[in-house]
Amino acid sequence: MLKPEGHANRVQSLSFSSDGEVLASAGASNVKLWTRVGHFKSQLSWRAEERKWIVSSVAFTPDGTLLACVFVAAGEDDHVVIFDVPTGEEKRAIGVPGCSNALNAINFSPDNQSLALAKTNGDVTLWRLSGDDIATAGHFAAVHTVAFSNDGKQLASGCADTNIKLWQVDNARFVCELTAHTGVVREVQWSPTQSTLLASASDDGTVILWDTVLKCVQLQIRDRVDPLQPPVNSVSFSPDGLHLALGLGIGSQRSVCEMWSIKDVGVIEGGSIIGHTDLCACVKYSPDPNPKHEALASASGKYIYTSVSNLTAKSDAIAEAKALEEMEAKQAALMEQAAVEAAAKAAREAAELSAQKKKVMLMKAELAREAAEADDAEASWQAMEASRVAVAESLESARSSLAPLRADMETKMMFFSQVAADAEVATEEQAESIIKQKATMLKADDLESEAVMLNQNATDFPNPDNEKLALEAVKQHEAAKIEREEALEHVKKVIAECEKLTAEKSESYQSASNSKELFEQASTEVLELMHQLETITAQAAAAKIKADAEREQALSKQQQLGEEAPAELEESIDMASPEEAVEEGAPTEAAAAEVEGNAHI
Repeated sequence: MLKPEGHANRVQSLSFSSDGEVLASAGASNVKLWTRVGHFKSQLSWRAEERKWIVSSVAFTPDGTLLACVFVAAGEDDHVVIFDVPTGEEKRAIGVPGCSNALNAINFSPDNQSLALAKTNGDVTLWRLSGDDIATAGHFAAVHTVAFSNDGKQLASGCADTNIKLWQVDNARFVCELTAHTGVVREVQWSPTQSTLLASASDDGTVILWDTVLKCVQLQIRDRVDPLQPPVNSVSFSPDGLHLALGLGIGSQRSVCEMWSIKDVGVIEGGSIIGHTDLCACVKYSPDPNPKHEALASASGKYIYTSVSNLTAKSDAIAEAKALEEMEAKQAALMEQAAVEAAAKAAREAAELSAQKKKVMLMKAELAREAAEADDAEASWQAMEASRVAVAESLESARSSLAPLRADMETKMMFFSQVAADAEVATEEQAESIIKQKATMLKADDLESEAVMLNQNATDFPNPDNEKLALEAVKQHEAAKIEREEALEHVKKVIAECEKLTAEKSESYQSASNSKELFEQASTEVLELMHQLETITAQAAAAKIKADAEREQALSKQQQLGEEAPAELEESIDMASPEEAVEEGAPTEAAAAEVEGNAHI
């Protein structure tokens, strides 16, 4: 296994070109290109003079000619910058409005024409490089990974809500949701040999192989029995599709990079890659199917590790020889440094042997320091555990508030529906009343005309019959006037009632909308608290491991002190004053300092 120098800060992402000849790594403010066996080729930067941009993800086009890089900075719109790989020239820089430090991952489609983006707000955005089309779909939490199927027809996305979604690429239509993980989904990858097989890596410590046709779990790699089992940050298929490489997080007791056989469902012999000094953020197989070019790259901390087979080493003999020369030079420097340190250590040991009383005092001081560190680690764990409990209580409280909020929302929506129905009935009644009122007005007018005519007739031709008809017409006209006034009053009442119900309808709609908004805010809070609880639980577990290790180390120091310092020696030290003990060891200490100085020279 070769270990290139890497970056100044943690490596975030790796990507192999389609021929496996070039490896790109994202770290700090730049992108570095390496050979298959880990030799530095070149460096790509964008707006380097501003000294604030960080590269979060890289992806080659399937033809290997272009490299897309995500540059993020606080307070700035995220940018996708596309470089020409052979020349290192910038081809295009695409700003993403409204996204600041929000792009988690990118991936090219097999036809080189589309680019998928995973965002922290839950969106999955599909860009056509031609600029003709933009399609967006999404989740309800941060999306950490996207991957196109081998034929480019489907897109898989993995989310912090533990779910995976499949999308139809040509129309961004949702296909299905795959649910089995209990932790954040960190990466998804399609098998290079089976077009319907999808692998997913999760914080729950497992890798799941999915049958995307049957939409079910085909195989689970690793189990969830061990609560301290580390999360799986990354997964990669070998070119033949028979093996999986797993990049593990903190807490691994063997290695942070494992290779599993899909057929045998187990770690292959010699498949635990040792030598990493930090969690494995990313792991990638070279896509070149030629066994002579087999290579595996993994990112741990600020370093990139490359593992190659014997056939690969033979085919890259010149590069390997150069790498070995560099390693030998570094090893010689390390040996020289170790010799200097060994000489200094021997001088210190000679000084300690010549003043055993002072040595015991130093051991007691060291024991006190170890005990203090153990106490600090214990306090740190207890603080994290208290935070975890507080977050869990907040989550439970938030969850318990959902039911009454939902009930309140549904009650207010039902009330709004009832008021709206009543308002509609009142509106219809108002229309009928107005029609009836108009009819009574017309009737009163007709009767008034008839009464006037009959009165005139009775005046012109006085006789009992005409007078009787005139009197009867007057009575009918008076009755019609009363009926008209009553109809008018009824119309006014109906209009007032209609206006009242309309106002109630508006108020109930606003109340229902406010209740719905409160329910949606509470639901968002629950999701955020779930993610926060997952994170702090992992941190508390790590703090517990550290506290136990510090306590064990302190106990070991205590045992060592009991074995190396006889009781009578400790008693004599306790009886002597600190000044006497220091004065007794001073000549020997000066001699030790002289030896250590000579060793450094």
